Amino acid sequence: MKIKDDYLHCFSSIAEIFSRATGLAAMIVDVTGKAISDCYNFNSFCTLMRANETYRATCQKCDKYCAFEALKQVKPRILCCHSGLSIFSMPLIHEGNLYGFIICGQV
Repeated sequence: MKIKDDYLHCFSSIAEIFSRATGLAAMIVDVTGKAISDCYNFNSFCTLMRANETYRATCQKCDKYCAFEALKQVKPRILCCHSGLSIFSMPLIHEGNLYGFIICGQV
Protein backbone atom coordinates (compact mmCIF):
# COMPACT_ATOMS: atom_id res chain seq x y z
CA MET A 1 0.00 0.00 0.00
CA LYS A 2 1.64 3.20 -1.18
CA ILE A 3 0.23 5.58 1.43
CA LYS A 4 1.59 3.35 4.17
CA ASP A 5 5.07 3.42 2.66
CA ASP A 6 4.93 7.19 2.06
CA TYR A 7 3.57 7.82 5.54
CA LEU A 8 6.25 5.75 7.28
CA HIS A 9 8.98 7.19 5.03
CA CYS A 10 7.94 10.68 6.13
CA PHE A 11 8.24 9.66 9.78
CA SER A 12 11.60 8.04 9.13
CA SER A 13 12.86 11.41 7.93
CA ILE A 14 11.38 13.12 10.98
CA ALA A 15 13.02 10.53 13.26
CA GLU A 16 16.39 11.25 11.67
CA ILE A 17 15.99 15.02 12.07
CA PHE A 18 14.72 14.62 15.65
CA SER A 19 17.70 12.44 16.49
CA ARG A 20 20.17 14.94 15.07
CA ALA A 21 18.51 17.84 16.88
CA THR A 22 18.21 16.19 20.29
CA GLY A 23 21.09 13.73 20.35
CA LEU A 24 18.63 10.96 21.26
CA ALA A 25 18.43 7.67 19.43
CA ALA A 26 15.38 7.18 17.21
CA MET A 27 13.93 4.65 14.80
CA ILE A 28 10.63 3.65 13.24
CA VAL A 29 9.22 0.17 13.89
CA ASP A 30 6.28 -1.56 12.27
CA VAL A 31 3.32 -3.01 14.17
CA THR A 32 5.32 -6.16 14.93
CA GLY A 33 8.16 -4.20 16.55
CA LYS A 34 10.56 -4.77 13.65
CA ALA A 35 12.77 -1.80 12.72
CA ILE A 36 11.81 -0.42 9.32
CA SER A 37 14.09 2.61 9.35
CA ASP A 38 17.72 3.12 10.06
CA CYS A 39 18.68 3.31 13.72
CA TYR A 40 19.61 6.96 14.12
CA ASN A 41 22.18 8.05 16.71
CA PHE A 42 22.21 4.74 18.61
CA ASN A 43 24.85 4.62 21.32
CA SER A 44 27.69 2.11 21.05
CA PHE A 45 26.18 -0.18 23.71
CA CYS A 46 22.85 -0.49 21.91
CA THR A 47 24.56 -0.86 18.54
CA LEU A 48 26.62 -3.72 19.94
CA MET A 49 23.57 -5.34 21.54
CA ARG A 50 21.58 -5.18 18.31
CA ALA A 51 24.50 -6.62 16.32
CA ASN A 52 24.07 -9.90 18.23
CA GLU A 53 21.08 -11.94 17.05
CA THR A 54 20.04 -13.06 20.55
CA TYR A 55 20.29 -9.61 22.11
CA ARG A 56 18.68 -7.98 19.07
CA ALA A 57 15.62 -10.19 19.59
CA THR A 58 15.43 -9.05 23.22
CA CYS A 59 15.80 -5.41 22.16
CA GLN A 60 13.00 -5.87 19.62
CA LYS A 61 10.76 -7.34 22.33
CA CYS A 62 11.38 -4.24 24.44
CA ASP A 63 10.66 -2.00 21.44
CA LYS A 64 7.40 -3.82 20.82
CA TYR A 65 6.38 -3.74 24.49
CA CYS A 66 7.09 -0.02 24.78
CA ALA A 67 5.26 0.63 21.53
CA PHE A 68 2.10 -1.16 22.58
CA GLU A 69 2.14 0.44 26.03
CA ALA A 70 2.04 3.79 24.19
CA LEU A 71 -0.78 2.53 22.01
CA LYS A 72 -2.87 1.65 25.08
CA GLN A 73 -2.85 5.32 26.08
CA VAL A 74 -2.52 6.79 22.56
CA LYS A 75 0.26 9.04 23.78
CA PRO A 76 4.02 8.82 24.31
CA ARG A 77 5.07 6.26 26.90
CA ILE A 78 8.42 6.16 28.79
CA LEU A 79 9.74 2.79 29.95
CA CYS A 80 13.03 1.06 30.76
CA CYS A 81 14.45 -1.52 28.38
CA HIS A 82 15.87 -4.87 29.51
CA SER A 83 19.28 -3.20 29.94
CA GLY A 84 17.92 -0.42 32.15
CA LEU A 85 17.99 2.39 29.60
CA SER A 86 14.98 4.69 29.24
CA ILE A 87 13.13 4.54 25.95
CA PHE A 88 9.92 6.16 24.82
CA SER A 89 7.49 5.41 22.08
CA MET A 90 4.66 7.07 20.23
CA PRO A 91 2.16 5.33 17.94
CA LEU A 92 1.97 6.48 14.31
CA ILE A 93 -1.73 6.58 13.50
CA HIS A 94 -3.20 8.02 10.31
CA GLU A 95 -6.95 8.21 9.66
CA GLY A 96 -7.54 5.69 12.44
CA ASN A 97 -5.04 3.14 11.10
CA LEU A 98 -1.96 2.10 13.05
CA TYR A 99 1.10 2.06 10.81
CA GLY A 100 3.92 1.69 13.30
CA PHE A 101 5.72 3.49 16.10
CA ILE A 102 8.61 5.85 16.68
CA ILE A 103 10.97 4.58 19.37
CA CYS A 104 13.43 7.04 20.96
CA GLY A 105 15.73 7.28 23.89
CA GLN A 106 18.60 5.15 25.13
CA VAL A 107 19.08 7.45 28.09
